[in-house]
Amino acid sequence: MEVTSSYISDRKLFLASITGIMGTRFEILMADEADRNTCTEIFETIEATLVRIDAVANRFDAASEVSKINSSEPMSMVYPGPELAAILAQCRDYALRTDGLFDVTLEGKSDFVFSDDGALVIPNDGLRIDLGGFAKGYAMKHIRQILKDYGMERAFVNFGNSSICAVGTHPYGDSWKVSLPDPFTGKILKVFDLNDVSMSTSGNTPAYRGHIIDPRTGERSMSDRTAVIIAPDALDAEILSTVWIIAEEDEREKISRRFDIVEACLF
Repeated sequence: MEVTSSYISDRKLFLASITGIMGTRFEILMADEADRNTCTEIFETIEATLVRIDAVANRFDAASEVSKINSSEPMSMVYPGPELAAILAQCRDYALRTDGLFDVTLEGKSDFVFSDDGALVIPNDGLRIDLGGFAKGYAMKHIRQILKDYGMERAFVNFGNSSICAVGTHPYGDSWKVSLPDPFTGKILKVFDLNDVSMSTSGNTPAYRGHIIDPRTGERSMSDRTAVIIAPDALDAEILSTVWIIAEEDEREKISRRFDIVEACLF
C-alpha cells in the first residue's frame, strides 16, 4: 500500500491518495479551506477506516474475516465480528430489496442464517461470500460520514474510478463535473453535475469482462453496457449500479421505487 498527500497552502487544498487499498486506488480532494493539520487528521481517520474494512471484507486476503468464512467446513458455525455481522445483515436486506439480483454469494444464499448466540450457520454445501460489489460503497458511506463529522463541506472522493462521492460544490463552481467515457471507444457518454451525492458505475471493459454474474442463472454478463446510479446514499449507488447491468427494464422500474435515486442511466 502506497500513501501520498500534499497541501497547497495558498489555496488551502488537500490532496491525498492510497494505492493498493481494497484492490484499487483511492483519491480525495478536500477544498473547504481547512488547515493542513485538520485535513491530515481527516485523511488519517479515513485511511484507518479503509484498512479496517479491507481486513474484514477482502476475500483475497487469507487473514480476512470473509476468507475465514469462505474456508469454513459445511454445516459448521462461525462467529463473525460485530461489523461483519452487520454487513451480512445489510446484504440480506439488499438481496430482498432487489428481488435477489444483488447476492454476495452469487448462488442465492444471501438469506444468511444466524443462531441465537450470533453464529453464522454455514450451509451443508458451504458458503462463499464476495463483497466486491458492496465494500467500496460501504466504505464511501463511512467516508462521507467522517467528512460530515469534521464539518468538511467541500470534498471530492474517487475510489477506483467507479465510486465517487461529491461533497458540496466545487470551490469555483456550483457542482463537481464528472465525465463518463465509454470504456470501449473513449467517447464521452455524458457529463454529470454532482452536488452532495454519490455516483457509482458498473460494467465491462475491454480488459475486465464477465465479472458481473446474474445470481439467478449463474451466467456472466458479457454486454458492453455501462450503468450509472447517482444517489444520496453511496452504498445504494454501488449496489444498484451492478443490479442495473443484469436487471430487465421492468425489474429496474420496480426496484427503483424502493430506493432514493437521483439519476439512473444505462448506456
